[in-house]
Amino acid sequence: MATYRFSVGQNVRLMQGAIHRGKSIYCEVVQIMPFDGASFQYRVRAPDEQFDRIAKEHELAEVSLMEGETEPPKALIPINAFTSVSIRKGKR
Repeated sequence: MATYRFSVGQNVRLMQGAIHRGKSIYCEVVQIMPFDGASFQYRVRAPDEQFDRIAKEHELAEVSLMEGETEPPKALIPINAFTSVSIRKGKR
């Protein structure tokens, strides 16, 4: 009989697939859901979100913390989210 791969309180990475261009979110498993007949499911929550997500086991990856770390790394902000391009008008 197959068993659950993750446990409550474990840090995981939720892979969001092709629509989100391979983006992943660091989350914590908050509940193990009943087997749905096809795959194991988990309720996960990101530290900066106020809602839970339901994730299938194949969408999750284990996160191992480096020595001295107490939480997983924050998601990276795309560089174009905070940079702007200014175009100068005038003579060269």
